[in-house]
Amino acid sequence: MQRLSLKSIFAAVLVFTLCFFTVGAFAQDDYDPFADEFSDDMPAEMSGQVAAEANDFMPTASGKSEQEYMDSLISSSPNPRSPFSPRVPDKDPFKAIVEKKVIAPPTRVQQPIQVSKVNKPAPPPVKPIKIFVSGIVGNEGQRLAIIKFENNEMTVSKEQIVEGKFKVVDIQNDRIVVYSNKEQRRHTFKIGGDEKDG
Repeated sequence: MQRLSLKSIFAAVLVFTLCFFTVGAFAQDDYDPFADEFSDDMPAEMSGQVAAEANDFMPTASGKSEQEYMDSLISSSPNPRSPFSPRVPDKDPFKAIVEKKVIAPPTRVQQPIQVSKVNKPAPPPVKPIKIFVSGIVGNEGQRLAIIKFENNEMTVSKEQIVEGKFKVVDIQNDRIVVYSNKEQRRHTFKIGGDEKDG
């Protein structure tokens, strides 16, 4: 026995659907569910009145030609050739109701800048920090350094700021690294010696 593939099932459903809706689209329904209600319940004089009104709107049933019927419709309507007269004659129908106001930015008047001809002397160069490292104690986790700065001996630790002039960045086995606030650069000082470049 041969099995049907998914493609063939889909194609069969599609063909069936198209046939079903195509027949329904071209079918005309002559059944009027309201025709019986009006014809049975309507009084005789009212049915005559409905027929007379229908004759007024149908040119062939009233005995008029189509051209006469169109002329009667045109004559009963307002004059189509008269110009349009709006209720407010000064109003422009194409003008926007709300207008966006554009405000120009204020203009600045620039005053001429007076340049002084007297050159100010350059500030004196900043003196480099002088630190003497007497010793370093502790291990990797916590080290302390004994230093001499501006004739004052003190003990400093890592990340300590000394008198707002420098910060201790790192304390190693044989040297300390500081950052000078005035010079904005790092300095390295060895134990018992002068500054080392780095």
